[in-house]
Amino acid sequence: MSSKPRILIAVLNMGLGHATRSLPVIRTFLEKGWEVLLVSTGRAATFLQRELPQVPLAEGYDYGLRYSRRGALLPLRLLGQFPGFLTAVLRENRLCRHLVERFRPQAIFSDHCYGMCHRQVPSFLLAHQLQFALGLPGRGYIGVGWALHRILLNRFHWVFVPDFRDHKGGQLSGLLSAPALRRERFEFVGPLSSLEPLSSPKATEWEAFIAISGPEPQRSLLEEKIVTQLRHYSGGPVCVLLGRPESGWRRRLGRHMLYAHLPREQFRALIQQAALVVSRPGYSTLMELCTLEKKALFIPTPGQTEQGYLASRITEKQMALVRPQHQLVLERDLPLARQFPALTCRSHPRASAEKIYQRIASFCTYPSNSKPSSRSGRQFLETSLHLDLWDENREE
Repeated sequence: MSSKPRILIAVLNMGLGHATRSLPVIRTFLEKGWEVLLVSTGRAATFLQRELPQVPLAEGYDYGLRYSRRGALLPLRLLGQFPGFLTAVLRENRLCRHLVERFRPQAIFSDHCYGMCHRQVPSFLLAHQLQFALGLPGRGYIGVGWALHRILLNRFHWVFVPDFRDHKGGQLSGLLSAPALRRERFEFVGPLSSLEPLSSPKATEWEAFIAISGPEPQRSLLEEKIVTQLRHYSGGPVCVLLGRPESGWRRRLGRHMLYAHLPREQFRALIQQAALVVSRPGYSTLMELCTLEKKALFIPTPGQTEQGYLASRITEKQMALVRPQHQLVLERDLPLARQFPALTCRSHPRASAEKIYQRIASFCTYPSNSKPSSRSGRQFLETSLHLDLWDENREE
């Protein structure tokens, strides 16, 4: 029988931000000797398998949220998909119960996967968004859907907020992380990032490092816009990451370099060799750039109201230049962005991951109420997850 404690870690597939910020938490549990079973899907699962090939991964459920080409219609489109979202959460919870029965973990850690929780197993949620930001006319950004979101949050034993506490919410996340729970059930642990500054970074080689990310079709639209403008760009060399973890190619575009995907170490090295980083203002990206202390140009995903709120907060605090996607002109905007100060962070991401580990470990006793399975996580996947009940192609 295995003597190692076990944890089930679920990561949301929506861009790569949830997967990248969960990496230091996963690695901390592995370093502490825990046996880890990952649950994810899509590009997030591909990324995690590339970074942690030795860790077994079970196929999870995608929430199936679809983004429109016209950003102004996105809030209404997301509202129309809300019944499907709730159905996906219920299916996800059925999968969670199945995994708990077979894998017998001592704890569950979920990055924004609302269905990955269990009444009899200590369940922890990582979430910087304790309030919904739907941006409906006449209602403002914050507070819409608060009651339903609170029900989802209350299904977890504890909620971690990857930010520092401010007088109203978080220092980086603002009102998005304003508490929606009783004070004793959530904790601000500080920013999380899988990137740490190099002790001796190389000299600047790139005028800018551009990271293209986000849900389709907006990711592809931004890629097309940037590649087209780079063909006629008169400034220095630019490095572009296209955000396609399923591919591994690279090619030159004049003086510029395009990468489909990069391992995290090479990704960190190239960012630190760039004078400026261009990216979406996703919260995970914001944490990474603060950790690396980089100057930034942010391009919010059209209609993505969380990024819209963060972008307005960044502009208000004059932290960096923000440019709407349809107004982006690299020839003009890259020099302007370099005039802003570098982003900063007063905490080390390893300290945040250690806080999460200590809190989860304090909740858990080993052995658990029911004996853990003697099979390893990989053996469990090979023998159990082929069941028709959990086949994504099976009609419900």
